Amino acid sequence: MAPPAHVPAGLTWLIGPVPLPVSVAIGLPICVGWHAAGMAGLLWGLVPALFSGVLPHLLDRWVKGHRPEAEPGSGKPTVLVVGSAASLICGLIIIVAYAAPRPVIACAAGLFAILIAVAIASQWRSPTGERVGWNVSVHAATSAGAAAICWVEFGVAAGLLAGILATAVALSRVLVRSLTRGQDGHTGVEALIGALVGAAVCGLIYLLLR
Repeated sequence: MAPPAHVPAGLTWLIGPVPLPVSVAIGLPICVGWHAAGMAGLLWGLVPALFSGVLPHLLDRWVKGHRPEAEPGSGKPTVLVVGSAASLICGLIIIVAYAAPRPVIACAAGLFAILIAVAIASQWRSPTGERVGWNVSVHAATSAGAAAICWVEFGVAAGLLAGILATAVALSRVLVRSLTRGQDGHTGVEALIGALVGAAVCGLIYLLLR
């Protein structure tokens, strides 16, 4: 989406379509796999990177190319949520069936749990069919979940650094909303909910399965 005319030219980079969630979904399993089992773990990390990151991103690009412009805050398209979930499940089945290192499995499961939690929060509907859920920030949820995994897998220093970056990501989503006058980004509450959900769900799943 092109930035509106009132946004200063020097700040337009802030509201570009940066694929941060997919970057985390691709890079995090690879880093976790390498840290857990060296080169073999890195190769195993490529599997969830493909099914958790690359394929959902391609689906997202396809949906955006074929779906009319949505109303602000309308939530994630159902086809995107379902398709992404199916891709993540396939990836999980492969790495579990072939006994990938447990941290890789735990990382993939944590990313899957974030998707499910965000989908429930965003797609919840009343008995009359009206959407009543929050348009939870996937950026905030994914970055906070990654911070939780970094804290457990790589130590306190890495966790603190990732937490600072996750906070910056959440704040940037709020700034984007302000700059675009509600056409993109998220409210402070939506970003906060995303961060809390991502950190709690992903962190707990990772701790239980690692």
